Amino acid sequence: MSFAKPPVDTYYYDVLNVPTDAEYLVIKKAYKKLAIKYHPDKNKAPDAEEKFKIVSEAYQVLGSIELRAQYDKKGRYDGLQPTEGFVDPCVQFQHMYGGDKFKNIIGELNIGHFFVQESLDKTDDRYQAVLEATEYRQTERVSKLASILKEKLSAYTSERLSGQYSTEHQPSSFEKEIQHEANDLAQSSYGNSFLFVVGRLYSSKAKEHIGIKRAGGLPGVYYTMKEKKYITKSLWKTVKASMDSQTVEKNSRLAEAQQDFDLQQELEELCVSRCYQALWQMVKFEVEATLRKVCEMLLQDKSVNASERLLRAEGLLVLGKIYESSANISEPENEVVQLI
Repeated sequence: MSFAKPPVDTYYYDVLNVPTDAEYLVIKKAYKKLAIKYHPDKNKAPDAEEKFKIVSEAYQVLGSIELRAQYDKKGRYDGLQPTEGFVDPCVQFQHMYGGDKFKNIIGELNIGHFFVQESLDKTDDRYQAVLEATEYRQTERVSKLASILKEKLSAYTSERLSGQYSTEHQPSSFEKEIQHEANDLAQSSYGNSFLFVVGRLYSSKAKEHIGIKRAGGLPGVYYTMKEKKYITKSLWKTVKASMDSQTVEKNSRLAEAQQDFDLQQELEELCVSRCYQALWQMVKFEVEATLRKVCEMLLQDKSVNASERLLRAEGLLVLGKIYESSANISEPENEVVQLI
């Protein structure tokens, strides 16, 4: 994209520290860097919340072709905003991880709420209130996602019960619909990473249930143990990533105190990278923990008979395999690093 005339106002460009002819990807990268830096639940500076809000506002204007054109021509004015108004900065921050396309699969992420809990002392009265509110939202989230997934899998169970589903050559209507959905999801921010994570989790839970019901339990136990090992490894990676980001952040503050500005700038860049990797690990761990409960709610649902629960598991396995195969990536972290 090129712009013939220089903008009449450069405030938003200055906020994001990008040139006035910056391409969208440059603007998006600058926003991500500053959103991490000024997130008020992580950054305790008095002006962090206001800066976080302004950074989000600048991105929402410059990230839109229409709004950017209006801004370049007229500058800031009342009414220069998206049709439905500016998105809440915290919601905008969460949109970096999949946005609305994955909302009916993973629900609303708890990144901001996690930061709040992390920042409060456990003896603080607010800690318990935040904890209870987060637990309530999580319960509602799991219930809603289970209902959506149940409806999605009902297409598979209906095809199987009616005899329309075939494992021979041609994909079924259910498989075609899921493939179409997966292709669309892959186009969103971190789409391949989320498809891989969700697909792997669905496949694992489905294999565990099918193994228990069909083969005397041993295959199911194997997948259960395999998943427990995976959870332990994932938890360790999450903790390590968080510790790495904190270490780099401390070194950056030390360089600032010593007025070694070249080292400080280098460490700030590294800090952003480490913070994003740490956040991704938190997001990934949270999504997988949530979807385990969602799958268990469906596969342990006593309101339907064992045969229908088994069909749900089979459909879940088909769904998981399509998601995994549609993700053009073998390690989710690779895409996250590339998109920083």
